[in-house]
Amino acid sequence: MRTCAASCPESPSAAPFTQISAVSYLNARPLVYGLQRWVPHRLGLQLSFDLPSRCAQKLADGQAHIGLLPVIAYARIPDLVIADGIGIGTRTYVHTVLLVGEVPLEDIEEVLLDYSSSTSVSLLKILCRRKWGIQPRFIETRPGYEAHIGGRTAGLVIGDRAFAHLQRWPYVYDLAREWVEWTGTGFVFAFWAGYPEHLTPERASLLRRSLEVGLSHRAHIARQWQQVHGGDAGFYLDYLQNRIEYYLAPVHLLGMQLFFELAYAESLIPAVPQLRWIPSDLSREQIDAHHPPYAGQSPASGTLEPGGGPPAL
Repeated sequence: MRTCAASCPESPSAAPFTQISAVSYLNARPLVYGLQRWVPHRLGLQLSFDLPSRCAQKLADGQAHIGLLPVIAYARIPDLVIADGIGIGTRTYVHTVLLVGEVPLEDIEEVLLDYSSSTSVSLLKILCRRKWGIQPRFIETRPGYEAHIGGRTAGLVIGDRAFAHLQRWPYVYDLAREWVEWTGTGFVFAFWAGYPEHLTPERASLLRRSLEVGLSHRAHIARQWQQVHGGDAGFYLDYLQNRIEYYLAPVHLLGMQLFFELAYAESLIPAVPQLRWIPSDLSREQIDAHHPPYAGQSPASGTLEPGGGPPAL
């Protein structure tokens, strides 16, 4: 008889064989750690791993019912709901969303855009116009585009490939850090979203329980990643423990709302979306317990403290 290191949940009540598209990056591994070990098909789930842009496309096309969705895609795909309380967020630099090149910002003429995620592309365009005051040409790319970074051509590099670029270039801008320092808020890169007949409260709770198991095994995840991909397991563990935040506190939600408003102002999305949350059995007290008080802003008031916010829309 099969046993689980963590207790296996009962099969949820929603229809069987819900297709789940998860991001293939290291930062997503804690979110899916439990799902991978609970024999997904016995829970009515089929799990696949994709690039963030592919997760979004599979949800839009109906090939997936639940996905770890880049947040900007939520504004472009109708009828989705969001699993409350969890996602991929930060309040610091993350090492994995980088603008890199040989010249400083003011000398960049064009930027090669990573093909993996539209959220990072949108964040870059907002920062270029609203924070840095530059207007480079943006160029869509295919795999291998990094070889063409050089001179006045910079590159946006995201995900696990970005680790190799941290020390490669004289100019490296971490977009998460740039956002946090500019706005005084957190940033959310992705969250679980899906169609309501599949992303039920039971399934939202299942996703939360999967994350809980993953967070307690981050050292194991880091070692496994090092064994397959090389690098330093200690660096990966620091990334999972101190750079990425998986419980979305008010500071993250405030930043996400601001991101949507700026994206709309820059015509990157058709409208500021209404966020439709599916509750799980995760309480707000449990979420808050994972986050120390944040001095840069006041989540209760929903307003930015003076001196840290972006220009008025």
